[in-house]
Amino acid sequence: MPEPRPDLTNHLAEVWRTVYRLLGNTEDARECLQQTFVDAMRIDLDTVQSWRAVLCQIATRRAMDLLRKRYRERGSFEPLIADPTHDDPPNAALDYKELCHRVRESLAALPDLQGEAFWLRHIEQWSPEEISRELGIETGHVRVLVHRAVKHLQQTLNHESRELLSRRGGS
Repeated sequence: MPEPRPDLTNHLAEVWRTVYRLLGNTEDARECLQQTFVDAMRIDLDTVQSWRAVLCQIATRRAMDLLRKRYRERGSFEPLIADPTHDDPPNAALDYKELCHRVRESLAALPDLQGEAFWLRHIEQWSPEEISRELGIETGHVRVLVHRAVKHLQQTLNHESRELLSRRGGS
C-alpha cells in the first residue's frame, strides 16, 4: 500500500504569502500557488525532509519564473496597489507602487539561483544553513549568491532612484 501524502495544506498560508509578496497580483499568485502544489504532488516522499521548505522553494521558483514571463511579455510589471493612509503624503502611494515595480523588475533580472537565495534569505528569513540544505549547495555559496544579489539590487535601485529624482527635479 502506498504511503499517504502529508497534508500539504498545513503550509498553505506560508506559500500564499511567498507568492503574493513576490507577484503582488492575486490572479498570478493563485496560479502560482496551484502550480506549486501540483509540482509538490510529483515529488518522491522519501526525498523530502521539510515540506515547508520544499513548498516555499517551489513557490519562489514558480513566482520568479512568472515575474520573468510577465516582464518579457509586457515589458513592465503591474504595480502593487497600495491604499494611502490619511497620514501619508499625497504621493506616498505612487512612490510605493513605483518602488514595488522597480524591485520586481530587478528581481526578475537576477539569475535563478541568486534570486531564489536572496528571496529565501531576506524575505522569507531563512538561515543560510536552511537555504544550503534545501538548495543542495554549500553555505558559503549561499552567502555569495545572496551578497551578489544584494549588490545587484543596490546598484540597480540606486541608479533607478537617481533617475526618478532627476525626473522630479530633485538632487
